[in-house]
This record gives sequence, structure tokens and C-alpha cells, in this order.
Amino acid sequence: MRKYVFLLLVLAAVFIGISTAEIQKDFRYTNVTFIPIDTNQTEDPTDDVILPAELGNLLPDADLNGTYEVRYVIQKKTGFVTSTNPGQLYGVITINNTTATEFTITDTFGSQFDINPGKLCGGVEVIRVDAGGYATVLTGTTQVVSAIVDNDANNVTLEIALDSPLDTDEELMVYCKFQTALKNALPDYSDFVNEAIVNGEVASAAIEFL
Repeated sequence: MRKYVFLLLVLAAVFIGISTAEIQKDFRYTNVTFIPIDTNQTEDPTDDVILPAELGNLLPDADLNGTYEVRYVIQKKTGFVTSTNPGQLYGVITINNTTATEFTITDTFGSQFDINPGKLCGGVEVIRVDAGGYATVLTGTTQVVSAIVDNDANNVTLEIALDSPLDTDEELMVYCKFQTALKNALPDYSDFVNEAIVNGEVASAAIEFL
């Protein structure tokens, strides 16, 4: 009997491992290059070397309260928003520790930012990063990646189907580019909350405005 109980527990653990994933959410500057190339300072492409991806630096959290920081740029005469500092930023979802190949993602966000441009390949990018830090861009490839951006409803939905499961040391990353939605309007200083649901698993991050 104990043998069968142990087997059931093992099977349950395997099933849970397949159906769940580790999900993280953060905000980053747009200083990214997913496939940087060292040209060796020549015009000959045969000696080009692909380098590990530059995945962007995290936005500041100077008071260490777990909330990222963005400053409004305000027009003095009107008090209206002209921009933010940084002017654009990425909300990033990182997925790992899963054997799933299909992902349904709903990313919801506050009204202070829109995804810009509001489409796949530009406003939304999906990459796969290996243990060495090298990235494969999945958007615009034969692998199935679709996205619907709705800036009026403040959400984006994605469907991703990988050709193969992630290795134990690989990550699937979704980059959503945000730009202020309040240009020529009064600033909204409430926290900007960005929540991602990936196959039922939830992760969130927030921005406070200074």
C-alpha cells in the first residue's frame, strides 16, 4: 500500500511541476539589445560574433520599498504631463521552471501608461534566453506567438506555443513597452500596478510616481 501511495505522490508532483511555473514581474529601462553583435570593427559579416543579450537595467527603487520609481515631467504653466523620466520603459514577465510549451498570458496595467506601439513586434516582444544569456527572439518567427493589445481596457493577452519545452536553465521573457498615456493631462500619482497571469500563476510589480 505504501508503495502505491508513494507512486501517487510522485505522479502528483510531476503533474504539478508540468502545470505550474515560476513567474516574475519587474520594470526595466529600454536599454536592451536582444541579439547584440560584435562586428570586430570590420564590414565583413563572416567575422561577426553574436553576444549575450542585453536585457535592460531595472528601474530604481531608492527607498527599497519594493516599488519602482518614475518621475513625471510637468509643464510649469499648465501643470500638465509632457513626459516621464524615463520616457519609455519595459514591464517584463520572466517565466521559468516549467515543462509547459503553451502559455496563455493576461497582462493588466494601470491607466497612467499605454503599450506603445500597441502591437506585437514593437510594443510587445517575446524572447527565449538560454543558460549562457543568449536570446532567441520568438516574435515574428514560425513559433506561434500572438498578442492583442487593448490600451482602452489596459490589458494585453498573449498566446505562446513553443516548439520545445524550456530547459531547466532557460527563461521565457515577455517585454511590454510602456509610454505615458497622460500627455497634456494632469498627472495621476496613484501607484501604477502591472499584474501578469501566466497559465493561472500570478506575478505583479508597481511603480510610484515622484
